[in-house]
Amino acid sequence: MCIRDSSYIGKNLAPSSSKSSIWKQKDIVNATGKIGTLAIVFSHQDLIEANQTSLNLGIQIALTGMVFIALVGVAIGYLLTRRLESLAVSAQRIAEGDLEVRTNLKGRDEVAIVGQAFDHMAENIKTYVDNLIDSEEELRKAHTTLEKRVEERTR
Repeated sequence: MCIRDSSYIGKNLAPSSSKSSIWKQKDIVNATGKIGTLAIVFSHQDLIEANQTSLNLGIQIALTGMVFIALVGVAIGYLLTRRLESLAVSAQRIAEGDLEVRTNLKGRDEVAIVGQAFDHMAENIKTYVDNLIDSEEELRKAHTTLEKRVEERTR
C-alpha cells in the first residue's frame, strides 16, 4: 500500500492489527531531528489465499480419490461375488442331482482354480455314477438270468 495523499503528513499511521499483514514503521531522522516516518505494510493475504486454494484442491483430490477407490472396490467385489455365486449355484445343482452342471470358470485366480477343481470333481462324480448305473444294469441282467435258470431247474 502506497500513501501519496498529503493529508497523512504528520499523522500517526499505526494500523489496526491483523493476522494477514504486518506493519513496520521507522522514523527518518537527520542531524536536526526527526523529519518523518516511513511506514510499510507486509501482507500475507496472497499466501493465505494460496494456502486456502491448495487446501481446497487437496480436499477435492482426496475426495475424488476416495470415491474412485470405493467404486473400483464395489466393482471388484461384484465381479468376485458373481463368480462365487456361480460356484455356489453349481454346487447346489449337483446336490440336487444335476450331474451335467459345470462352472466353466476361466482364469488363474483362486476362484477360477476352485471352479476348475469343482468341474473336474463333477466330471468324476458323473463318471462314477454312470459306471454304477451300468454295473447295476449288468447286475439286474445277471439276477434276471439266474432267476430264470433257477426257475427252469426247479420245475
